[in-house]
Amino acid sequence: MTIYKKVDWPQVQHIYPTRHCMVLLLEYLSLIPLEHVHSISNANFFYIRLRYVYRMIRIFFLVRRKSKIYADGADIKAFLKFVVTFSIISVTAACIVIPIIYTIERVEYFNVTDFYMLYYTTTSRLTSKGFGESDYGHMSPVYEYVLLCALNIIAFVLTSAYTGQIACLSMPQIKYHFLFAHNFMLTTKYMKEFKKQNLLQWKNYHNSFRHTVLNFFREKWQHTQINQWKTIPSGRIPDVLIRDILLDITWDAFKHSHLFRHESAFFLRYLSVKMKLECFLPGELVIRRDKSKAMMIYIVSGILQVISEENNETPMVSLSGGSCIGESTLVVGYTAKYTIVCKTYCEVILLKRKDFITIFKDHPKTYRRLIKHIHGRYKLAMQYWKVKNHKHSRLCNVYTAGALSLNYIRYATNKFLNNKCDLSKTRSHYGLQLGIQQHIFCPFFLDLVIITEELELVSDSVFIKKKFPFIFQPSSIVLKWWDAFIDLISAVFILCYPVALYITKYTNGKQITTSSILFISVMWTFDVYIKMSTAVKTRDYFLTKVSNIIYYRLSTMDFITDLFCIIPLGLLLNIINSNITATMMLYLEMHKLLKVYRILRIFNRINRLNTNLMLTVMYIKVFIVIFVLMYYFTFFLYMLVCSDKCLTKYLNELMKFYNIQKTDRIKRFIHMMTLVSFFINNTTVYGFMELLEDHQCLVVIFMQLVFYYVYVYLSARAIAADTVNQQEKHEFKEFVSTMSVMMKNFNFDISVEKKVWKYLKDQYYTDMGMSFINPNRLAALMSSNVHLLYRYVMYGKFIRASKIFQGSEETLIMNLAKRVKIHIYYTGEIITYAGEICKEFHLLAYGYCHMYNRGKVKILKPTDTFSVVEMCLGIPIANTVVACTECKIISLTLEDYLDIMRKNRRFKEEIDSACASCEIKPELDEIEENLMERRAFQYDATSAPSFRYFRYTRKKSDNLQFLQGFGKYGEIFKYLLQRHTITPNGSFMFYYEGVRCLCAFGTNLLCTMINTTEMGFFYYILICFDITAWIDLYVMHHVCYFNNIGIEISHPMHTALHYWKHAFIIDLVGSLPLDYIFSFHKSTVVYLRLNRLLQLHRIVGFFSHINASNIFRTSTLDILKYLPLTILIMNYVAYLLLYTTCDVSVTHKAHDECACRALVWKRFKNTTFSQINAQGASLLMVTGALTMIAIAKLRMKHISEMVFLSILIIVGSVFSIWLTAKIVANNFYRNSDLTSYQQAMRDLINFYNYRKIDKNIKKEIIEHYEHMWQKKKGKDIHKMLDRFNTSFKEDLLYGIFGRYLLASTIFPNADRTFYKNLLLEMDYKVYLKRAVIYKVNDIHGKIFFLLCGEVDVLGPDYNKLTKLTSGSLFGSLDNCLYTRQTLMMVARSNVEILEISSVRFHYILSKYQLLEKHFRRMTAVSVDYIETSLKIRKARKARSTYTRKTTMYSVYTKLSPLYKENFFMKAWAMFLLVVVDFFGFHLELYQKVTWDTRMPTLVCLYLFDVLYIIKIYLTFHTCYNNEYGITIRDRKDIALRYVNNKLRFYIDIISTTPLELMSIFFTSKDSRELTFSMLRLNRTLRISFVCISLKNTGEKLDINVILMRIVLIFTWLTIYIHICTVIFYHTRALLRVYRPEYHDSLALYVTSLYIVAYTSIGSAANTFNVTYNFWIVLYTVLITAIGRFIVTLFIAETCVTIESINKNKNLYKQFCVNLMKFSRSREVSLPIIKETSKYLQMLWVHHRGIHVPELLKEAPQYLKEATMNAMFGYHLRQHPVLKKCHIDLIRQMAAEIELLVFFPDNHIAYQGDIDRCIYFIHEGVVEALSKDSLEMEVVEKTLVTGDYFGLIQGLHPRMGHKYTYKARKHTIINVLRRDKWFHMLVFFPASKVILDECLEAASQGIEFD
Repeated sequence: MTIYKKVDWPQVQHIYPTRHCMVLLLEYLSLIPLEHVHSISNANFFYIRLRYVYRMIRIFFLVRRKSKIYADGADIKAFLKFVVTFSIISVTAACIVIPIIYTIERVEYFNVTDFYMLYYTTTSRLTSKGFGESDYGHMSPVYEYVLLCALNIIAFVLTSAYTGQIACLSMPQIKYHFLFAHNFMLTTKYMKEFKKQNLLQWKNYHNSFRHTVLNFFREKWQHTQINQWKTIPSGRIPDVLIRDILLDITWDAFKHSHLFRHESAFFLRYLSVKMKLECFLPGELVIRRDKSKAMMIYIVSGILQVISEENNETPMVSLSGGSCIGESTLVVGYTAKYTIVCKTYCEVILLKRKDFITIFKDHPKTYRRLIKHIHGRYKLAMQYWKVKNHKHSRLCNVYTAGALSLNYIRYATNKFLNNKCDLSKTRSHYGLQLGIQQHIFCPFFLDLVIITEELELVSDSVFIKKKFPFIFQPSSIVLKWWDAFIDLISAVFILCYPVALYITKYTNGKQITTSSILFISVMWTFDVYIKMSTAVKTRDYFLTKVSNIIYYRLSTMDFITDLFCIIPLGLLLNIINSNITATMMLYLEMHKLLKVYRILRIFNRINRLNTNLMLTVMYIKVFIVIFVLMYYFTFFLYMLVCSDKCLTKYLNELMKFYNIQKTDRIKRFIHMMTLVSFFINNTTVYGFMELLEDHQCLVVIFMQLVFYYVYVYLSARAIAADTVNQQEKHEFKEFVSTMSVMMKNFNFDISVEKKVWKYLKDQYYTDMGMSFINPNRLAALMSSNVHLLYRYVMYGKFIRASKIFQGSEETLIMNLAKRVKIHIYYTGEIITYAGEICKEFHLLAYGYCHMYNRGKVKILKPTDTFSVVEMCLGIPIANTVVACTECKIISLTLEDYLDIMRKNRRFKEEIDSACASCEIKPELDEIEENLMERRAFQYDATSAPSFRYFRYTRKKSDNLQFLQGFGKYGEIFKYLLQRHTITPNGSFMFYYEGVRCLCAFGTNLLCTMINTTEMGFFYYILICFDITAWIDLYVMHHVCYFNNIGIEISHPMHTALHYWKHAFIIDLVGSLPLDYIFSFHKSTVVYLRLNRLLQLHRIVGFFSHINASNIFRTSTLDILKYLPLTILIMNYVAYLLLYTTCDVSVTHKAHDECACRALVWKRFKNTTFSQINAQGASLLMVTGALTMIAIAKLRMKHISEMVFLSILIIVGSVFSIWLTAKIVANNFYRNSDLTSYQQAMRDLINFYNYRKIDKNIKKEIIEHYEHMWQKKKGKDIHKMLDRFNTSFKEDLLYGIFGRYLLASTIFPNADRTFYKNLLLEMDYKVYLKRAVIYKVNDIHGKIFFLLCGEVDVLGPDYNKLTKLTSGSLFGSLDNCLYTRQTLMMVARSNVEILEISSVRFHYILSKYQLLEKHFRRMTAVSVDYIETSLKIRKARKARSTYTRKTTMYSVYTKLSPLYKENFFMKAWAMFLLVVVDFFGFHLELYQKVTWDTRMPTLVCLYLFDVLYIIKIYLTFHTCYNNEYGITIRDRKDIALRYVNNKLRFYIDIISTTPLELMSIFFTSKDSRELTFSMLRLNRTLRISFVCISLKNTGEKLDINVILMRIVLIFTWLTIYIHICTVIFYHTRALLRVYRPEYHDSLALYVTSLYIVAYTSIGSAANTFNVTYNFWIVLYTVLITAIGRFIVTLFIAETCVTIESINKNKNLYKQFCVNLMKFSRSREVSLPIIKETSKYLQMLWVHHRGIHVPELLKEAPQYLKEATMNAMFGYHLRQHPVLKKCHIDLIRQMAAEIELLVFFPDNHIAYQGDIDRCIYFIHEGVVEALSKDSLEMEVVEKTLVTGDYFGLIQGLHPRMGHKYTYKARKHTIINVLRRDKWFHMLVFFPASKVILDECLEAASQGIEFD
């Protein structure tokens, strides 16, 4: 079927979307045989034959259509897609080359060999894998360079794109693992710090606590290796679908409960939302003895044990899955008599009493019936208790309940003991049983499932069943040793298999081969048998029968693989045919290599809860994979050329070039391994491809593709792991970046900025800011029991030690420890301010504080409390408290305190009585005095001093501190050490360490280049560097340090001792001049310099310090810190290669040359040999190996060189992957907030485009969010500052808005504490010009404070009443929750507003009586607004300084008018940016290189200058809009704006200065041309405007992200390549290669451009014959290393681009995958899973996974109202009932409409559901079903577009739906929830009467639903 017609089949329309017309067109074009018009000798014949490529589009279409958004393994699918795509591109590219060669070179005939070589050449260029020199022999060099460069660029882009895509898709799969490991490491770190401070207590008690917490993490990871949900997040899918899933999950729990098993489905569906899914680990307490029981527990899986009350240890009974306990506690509360603990990992469903009682509001009848049922059971239980305690009496009536029960028990006991009868068959038993059930509490009400015999504890740790068939314990130690043994055999087999193939080709070892195969088959068979005999423990079952175990194992891929591996195909064929060779037998046993998966278990056994260890294991795996591939391909290639016997041509080549004898198989194998390593690196060797036959070329191509695919996949996985590992650190840095933007835009004071940066640096230094960003991370990860234990141990000691809680009950201490918050304050921070409203009390855990009161200072020590009395009495804080050391404060908020005290009333009464009689109750005058005093306290954010001084004086007493520090045995050192020391965190130490690192870098760089003791320039530089190392030894004795408790130690004797204990030995050995001392041994001088290698620890430490203290995003630093490391590694490896494989003492051309010497003689200038040239040649070889960019042709003759280079290339592959992962990880989250915001903006724009909303609304909302992004990066200020402690947040908010509040005259005498309390409750809002803040008849309860800008006050008839300026107050000024507005407020300009709830405002105001009275007087007449009496000073100044313009000025303004910033001006600016700045930059560099002074070039250059001058002129004559949206037309302001932009102004001045005119003073033509070209380089500065413009454009929201990223990457890449080309050109490295006719500058320039471009995109450049000298080598190495960084940066930018494009898709996909895993793990029924998956897929296909964009929900009210009214308001206005309501009520109701999407067969609402919603059908068809079951559906009516249902349910709070509503087609529903709008009816009484009449009519039987 080509297309689908619009039939009434829902699945055709939605599940199978129509194919795109372009796809059909391409497929039709591929069917037209137009090539036969031309002959086969015509190139057009081959071009037209490429039409078959069009058919490949079907593959991509099918992949895209078949891909499921909810399916897991997206990274594998992307990798397979990449394999298919790249394979198609490689074949297509090879086919395209043929017609190109036909066209250019007129080649008449191509054979199969030519095609294979073309295919090989193409794949070698695309994959950068091969044997070096590969070219199209039929083409000229110029065309060949262009074609090869095009292929390299295609491969570069494709590789980067798919590497980034696979990495992005892999991240969600490993994200939870790394997050879990981070939390584990953070918990371990916290406990280690706690151990240091409580060592004695730790040894006595807390060591077991540590083991408990760590075992919890390990057990939890073992059972939950995915991020398991406890409930389904709402928002993505409709609530009705969520309730269906939860009902299916909890259905068993309801049916096992006697309380709920007979309830209706709609009630259970409602109740299922209240049920919570929990997991408990072994040993956790579920119910504690003597504690109140208030929840029902249903055991899904696992074992719970009831512990005996006698010893609290012995288990009485064990309960397994299906048991339901505690349902009566939902109504009746009583204490537990037994403790219930988990024996195994348990999954339970909980229903708590506090959640259960909430159903009373919606289901009162059901609630009363359940209560009655529980009370009846409770009465029966009381009767049973009476029977139990009844004393037998003869007077007792035989028919009473007690006598009947006792007689039955006695009768039954005698009969059962004597085995006389079966009581169940007797009539008397039946009657007695009925009597008991009517009178006593029967066990019938308990539904307990006792564990079976198979689950009982087995004492044997090895066997469960000792008789045949034996059954092993799953955790048996024997199995662990057996698995290790099989893993070892698997590894040995994988390594030995190729060797066995190699040996059996030349030896007759058939018996050994048969024995080996038999042994391996037996081992594999035993392994399968042991797996079949090992019990399997699942979540629900414990399988101990062999049949069940085998059935379960067959569902796993590992077991199937093991079964396949045990098949001995070689042995079976040998039995059938005894003439089979040993080699063929081994080939037939190749399937046994699938056991390789067992090697992964070796790594899985390593502790994986350590991120560093996880990364190390990953890179070890990468190394093993590359080595195994190389190892196997070595044998594979060897067998290719020596299948029967080695090719004669191959052996002759070995003899000719490598001196390897024909019989020397070991050297031949080593050479082949070297050949494969060169194959990986695409290094040039001899023509190996010429030795192969035609069909064997395909094998080499296959090797190329396999290596390439594996390399891409390994790179992607490494990038994903490193990126996820650094995610949390970059989240903190993104927060810092946002704070930086906010402080810049809000004009923070310098002191406040320093305070913020110091605070954030301290947080980053503590734990990388993890606890700062997410302080509740551990609470979310731990179970409630473990978290309570953790906090009790960590903080309970301090709470118990405080005076106020001393001697309190353990329960109270645990509750307090659970609720308290932990804050860290650093030295100088202010904890509390005097006079502020007390919101929490504090307890000092660690450190010391100063409390200031009336000039007195009190020192607070650990366990002291403060602000307790103030919080209990509700009065302002009396004292200012400042941290004098680093402090850890335990704080408890007032809300948590009151909640805890409700459960401990006796303790609360004691506290209240103590506070009421407290003598320290502050008076008002005392508070005022402290208020004045606390203004002197400022947070000390200044940088630390660089030195600590011990000054010398003549008085001995003054020198006592200095002298006493040396002690008895250190007298001599007081004369050797200085009287000052260096602080470690001072600026001097930072710069000194930087200089020392440069010296260490230079030392290590030079000591490998200077090979003798001859005096020279580099020799003396090395001596200078060594002198700095010797001086450093003395300086480091004076560096201060911090001890274990954070106190700085500054005495020189102590600093010297500290240095001796740590780094002194390393520095001493690293600076010893051994090469100078033993210089007479010239042969050993080279090795004696290697001690300088120890100096590198300073570089590593310096960068580690920067990395640990740098909180800003510095992508340049992140790159540069790897560049020195890379250069030094290459330098030392080259040094090692040279001196282990070559004799550098031989300066003439030796017969037996090493590779370095051969490279020198062949490629170095003038064919001179020197040791420095040999070092350069070695450096070239190593650079190519480590960077995977081949830049030199190699030919090796020595085995040592071959082995060395082979190992080096393998290490280089791993190093390249490691470096790529590190750089990509550092840049991946650079713009994460921008990416999220751009994605949200795209969703919003697509939503508007789909709904066809008015373009003005769309434009206004885009401008609003663009302004919000520029102002505060789209973040809520208060939510961002919530991460700071309260006092810090108050200071920051006051620093931002305090000046505006103080300038207002509304509260003229208010103290700053009043404003700070207000600011904590206020929200910051921004409204653009002409924005409506609120309208007449709007219902809200907010007060607005106008910070800046102007607001027009309009009446009901839109007449302007007044204008409000900065400092005014308006809104709902009365103390009401909601009010109806009578005026309209419109922004006259861009305004900034603080918004606060009226209730909260009046609550804060009530704490200040004088201010409250003043405010009441101001609002006595009007409660709409209060206008400040303070006028705008700027306007006054403008009026007073107005001067009359002169006549000349008027003439000038007429001659040079101002221009508006319209579309023409923007297009002109873009034209200049592209043509003048960008192309002009490249033209200037081209002219500089070629000295091109021809007229066309000069005309272009000076035309660009003229255009640039015109641009500057227009800049002075173009209006602009300021930050308030006002157009500025004042020429002075325009000029000042241009001049104040220093960078732009100075670059314009410099770049327009014609410095090249000075060249006319030179007489020589060459000098004049050179000077002209050099002096025009000032024009190249204009390229900075291109970079700045791209950066600013990239931060916009409404842009094409893909196009913008491509332009950005292209711009930076071309700039870099062109600059490097200019430098490389001037080295004249290619002059020797070209023939005389090619010596022109243009050809040399183009060739230089090719070489730099090749190295920049990571491709091989060894086909270019470059003539080297040492400086050219250094430059080549540098551009090659930088080229590797360019490749990684491109991959990083590609990853960022892919993430920004697919961010919404990836998040939605991860939600879908998690939902499917959640459903399957909870065993949701298959129909519901299918319905959910179908809904998720359709929601993504048709609506991109969203119902309503997030930005629309967060938009200002007037924009949201305009949007929703334009889209859906007509539903309300056309409704027969709602249209009668007030129009303003309808307008506000429309703003609260929600959008839901349903697809065919989706339920919208069920019969009986109480959802309090009105539904409007915006699009689609809905069926109302009176009966909906599996058997039948009864359709009562069909609703179409424009209809509605649920009116009465949306008006009445407890009315259920009459029908079940199901979507027939793709349906869009508008939902109006009662809770969102019903409060407005109070202010519209007429509308309320209409709706009340509607309800009354419904009660009389009139149907509205």
